[in-house]
Amino acid sequence: MDPIMCGKKKIGNRKLFVFKVKGSNEGRKGHWLMHEFSLVDHHDEQIGDYVICDIRNKMLKLTLKKRGRR
Repeated sequence: MDPIMCGKKKIGNRKLFVFKVKGSNEGRKGHWLMHEFSLVDHHDEQIGDYVICDIRNKMLKLTLKKRGRR
């Protein structure tokens, strides 16, 4: 879990989830990543029940980069 800072004040947390390939006994990482963002109060406790998630496919980014796109 990484802190999200605004100046010197912590305002939230970011968690990174890496999805594994199904059936892979070695725990091989897949191509999908998810960042989860949440707000915290001055006691470092999550505010509310909501989070924002950013889901990305690493392979799509690499494929577009090879083709000269962003």
